[in-house]
Amino acid sequence: ALSTSRILGSRVVMWLDGPVGFKASLLKRMFLGLADHYIVASTKARESLIRLGIRPQVIDVVPLTVDVSAWGGSHPRLPANLDSVFAEKQMGRFILFCGRFIPVKNIDFVIELAARMKDLQDVTFLLVGDGPLRGILQQKVQERGLSNIVFLGFIPPEQLPPVFAMSEILLLPSLREAWGAVVNEALATGIPVMVSSVAGA
Repeated sequence: ALSTSRILGSRVVMWLDGPVGFKASLLKRMFLGLADHYIVASTKARESLIRLGIRPQVIDVVPLTVDVSAWGGSHPRLPANLDSVFAEKQMGRFILFCGRFIPVKNIDFVIELAARMKDLQDVTFLLVGDGPLRGILQQKVQERGLSNIVFLGFIPPEQLPPVFAMSEILLLPSLREAWGAVVNEALATGIPVMVSSVAGA
């Protein structure tokens, strides 16, 4: 695509949703330097490009945003398939994780926290999402006998607001997180968040 753009005399605009690390390969650094303009999702991403020698004048920050109107205020009923989960633990408190089940999300932290809090009968950890680690994580929970963790699976975005609203707090313990829009969604719902220091949100 870059070669074609150069032949046609077109300008090349590059989009980055997260910072470029210091350990980026030489090839990646060379590739990044071929664009005419850059659009990035955060000031951290902008600063990382500047460290690579990209001129600040050709970098625009366009943050990822959340439609807060869909998350604040009143929320529709829970999806029918989740009613039983919340009804069973109606008087309890829910700690929420929502994201892909991949290594950088550090879901092992959530499982470890649940293990430490397993004696608190009114606290349940809700894991919303799916991904390649789901089977492994479910096996870990089963092996440790943690009945205070419930895997809810993938939930369509339009059905998430009531799940957030019924939770006490959102956890995002990521090891690397370019943005983390789920944090904005939780705050728009009115629930507090506990995140790692790397979350770009």
